[in-house]
Amino acid sequence: MSFLTPTTRDSRRLLSVYIYYRFGMGLLLGAMHWLGLAQGIFGHVQPGLFSAVALFYMGICGLSVGLHWVNSLSTSKYLLALLVVDFIAIGMMIFASGSDSGGLGYLLLIPMAVGSTLLRGESSIGLAAFATLLLLVISLYAISQGVGDI
Repeated sequence: MSFLTPTTRDSRRLLSVYIYYRFGMGLLLGAMHWLGLAQGIFGHVQPGLFSAVALFYMGICGLSVGLHWVNSLSTSKYLLALLVVDFIAIGMMIFASGSDSGGLGYLLLIPMAVGSTLLRGESSIGLAAFATLLLLVISLYAISQGVGDI
């Protein structure tokens, strides 16, 4: 039994849009951080961690765009992995930015919406639970390290 929705033309189109969105978002976040356009917002608590995560995320997004171009990226194989990578990468960027400023948490809405659209019932709920627990763990760790004031 598959936990993904059947592959249709619309789900492939949504996956295409999502893959290009991820790539653009990774480039913009990295560029804004490295060019100093978001000083005090992106990575102001741990700039090294933010830079490393942004580079890793851009690499993964570039790889997914390349795999998508050669039609090696199928909905049934990689969607869940892409979503988990997105949640972890954005979560780490939120932590590196101080957890309570910058509005990076809103970036988690897009992967959640895509996951809810393309995943079936329990998998969709499990993905939401994973994202919630990830943010709670990051927040508790930030508080224990004296980085966040949530």
